[in-house]
Amino acid sequence: MADGPVTETYGLDTGRVIAVLNDVVATEVVCWLRYTRHAISATGIDRAQVAAEFTEHAAEEMQHALRAAERLSQLGGEPDFDPATLARRAHTDYTTRRLIESILEEEEEHADDLTDLLAV
Repeated sequence: MADGPVTETYGLDTGRVIAVLNDVVATEVVCWLRYTRHAISATGIDRAQVAAEFTEHAAEEMQHALRAAERLSQLGGEPDFDPATLARRAHTDYTTRRLIESILEEEEEHADDLTDLLAV
């Protein structure tokens, strides 16, 4: 328990996992900014519905960033919220993979929602 999440059996390069998580943080922050911008600049008769959808997605993106930042902090890293630090992707451990898979699931849901809005 005193070792926290990084025990002898962890088996991965913690520095590499932290780097991947920082990439996730940067990506999610950029997505949050984009969705927020789209919510603010939505126009037309369906503006309220479109803005609400973008606002919902923006909130989920920020939660993704915060979840990834919390995990990398647990692993002893420092969250880097500068989107300019986005680097190449790497494979992650099981817990981090589940986190990223859950984020991907929500991203796919966002794409479906936007496709539905555009089809109207």
